[in-house]
Amino acid sequence: MRARRFLLVAGALALAACPVLAQTVSGTVFEDLDGDGVRDAGEAALEGIAVRLYGQQDAGGTFDTTVTTAPDGSFSFSPGDGCYLLQIVDPPGWRRSLARIDERVEGSAGYTRPVGLRRFGGAPELLDRLVAGAVRYTSMGDSIAYNWNSCFDTSSFWYSRQVRDRLRCVSPSGQVNLDEAAIKGEDTDDLLIDEQGELNNVFRVIEVQSKLVTISMVGNDLLDDEPASDPPTQAETNRFAAALIDSRQNLQEALSALIS
Repeated sequence: MRARRFLLVAGALALAACPVLAQTVSGTVFEDLDGDGVRDAGEAALEGIAVRLYGQQDAGGTFDTTVTTAPDGSFSFSPGDGCYLLQIVDPPGWRRSLARIDERVEGSAGYTRPVGLRRFGGAPELLDRLVAGAVRYTSMGDSIAYNWNSCFDTSSFWYSRQVRDRLRCVSPSGQVNLDEAAIKGEDTDDLLIDEQGELNNVFRVIEVQSKLVTISMVGNDLLDDEPASDPPTQAETNRFAAALIDSRQNLQEALSALIS
């Protein structure tokens, strides 16, 4: 059966492992036929989809409520300020689409996709594991995961630590253990061939059963193959294209292994 698509659009919360401060959390679930994250004419609302909001209220206490979407696909929570995580499980035969293709984060004017776009992540067991008491989170890949490109904080794994700390804010009693596995300058081949025995390897991460994985790949493979001339020679173009195709194949293999 062809896997159909749906998208959760939340005005106050992105569907990711990132809680926010919000007095209300609301959104709409609909069938995203073209997978662009934008609700177009003819894309039907999805009724009866279970949506759970869990977290800690600034006023004190735990907020844990599950609702189902209305006939127009809408849902809404009013938890007050606090740290929250939104959970939705893909119904059988459906899979989630990506972020809106027309959306840019503040300050990214002039950039085209994918720069400046929010990313959505799928971690259907994350909240259950967090509430149960423990989540193992592995940040793996190359320089981006290592935090090489941060212009506002030069410490390693700044992004990953933000995710970890926000998950801890959602469930203070739970354990969120972060594996800082990414290696600066790592090529995609190294993530598939375990030569050094380190955790920055797809199959090692599967072995230790991490429940949340963030991965960055491809960029370092192209550093030595970027054309030196402008316009590039045919030989430079061919070499760059070959490196790009190889790295994309490695990326597909890594993602396939992690989600299978």
